[in-house]
This record gives sequence, C-alpha cells and structure tokens, in this order.
Amino acid sequence: PTAIGFDGDVLWVAEWEGGLVACDPADPATVLRRTVVGVKAPYHPAALSVWAGKMYTLDAAQGRILRHPQAEPERVEASWPTPGPAPAALAHDGQNLWSYDAATKLLYRHLGEGPEAQVETFSLALDAVPTALRWHKDELWAWDAKGKQILVLRRKDKVFELKQSASLPAGAQSLLLTYRADEKNVQRLELWTLSPDVSGETSLKKFLVRR
Repeated sequence: PTAIGFDGDVLWVAEWEGGLVACDPADPATVLRRTVVGVKAPYHPAALSVWAGKMYTLDAAQGRILRHPQAEPERVEASWPTPGPAPAALAHDGQNLWSYDAATKLLYRHLGEGPEAQVETFSLALDAVPTALRWHKDELWAWDAKGKQILVLRRKDKVFELKQSASLPAGAQSLLLTYRADEKNVQRLELWTLSPDVSGETSLKKFLVRR
C-alpha cells in the first residue's frame, strides 16, 4: 500500500503495482472491492485524492496525474504531466488540485486539469520535505519526511507558514482527515495514517486530534 483516500463512504487504498482497494472505514480489514487501474506500465500510484465523484492518482513512475471516475476507478479519463520532475504528494482543496515536488521544493496549485492547465507556485517558510498532503478547511496538513512530523500549514500570499506541528514516531506514508461523532454527538477530528514499521510492514492507524 502507498496511499489512502476517503470518498465520504469508502476508504480507498492505492497499491504500488497499480491496484486500488475499497475498504469499510468502520472495519478497514473488510475489503469491499478490489480492482487494478487499466493503464500501460509502468504505473506506480504514490498519492491518492478523491473529490466530487473523481479520483486522482499521482503516478511516480511517469511523473503524471491521472483522473479516474470514482464509480470506475480502474478506468483513466485523463492524464497529464506534473509540473516538477519528482512529484511526491497530491491533495484537493475542494476547488483545485495541489502537488508538491521534491526536486523543485515547491507546492503547486493546479488551475484546471489536463496538459494545458496552468499552475501557481508556492514556497515553504521552513526546511521540510512534504511527502503526503491533505487539506482541512484553510489548513494544509503535511507529513514532513525530513523532520518526521505532522505539519499544519497556513498560506500567506505565496508562502506556506507553519501553524502547528506534532511528532509522529510511526511516520505517515499517506494521511487523511475525517470526523467522528463522540458520545455527546460532537464532531471530533480524526487523523488516519498509512504507517510503515521497522520490519517494512505497513499498517493503518487512526488518531484523535486534540488542538
């Protein structure tokens, strides 16, 4: 497994060899569906984002973004090159896709989709290497592979500044954020991570966020 995403009902897991697995978020060990993306190899999805009936995967093998219909994720509707040579993370903010490139060390806001789409560039106000991204309202959450921590970033003009951070010894190959109602029916924020252990095995972990 390389990445996780959530469509509001189903938890999706991308696999390095091109597989996509739908799991029950209440019991992620329960597989609801398993499929393989029908695209010419090599194809290695390193990031996954789901929004408005579409699924987006970041192909680390060929440096491109693929768009899939959520109902038929094995099918590719469109694909286009990433703006940088070493794409590492992908997220959707509700209007636009965002990506981070490890070579240019820039965040990109994609203004549209497809090969002709323009991008805006943004820098980081800290020394970090984001390898997983997820938007939560106006905050960009990221896993910093260099500092081994979760970052909460806020945009100021063309720069993303650090708002909060928290160490996470287990690491986060991928992450997502959901809400859960507690015993008082108050919506509590949860952080899900896809975390490798020392043996190389990967597990899904869920944390309650206290801020």
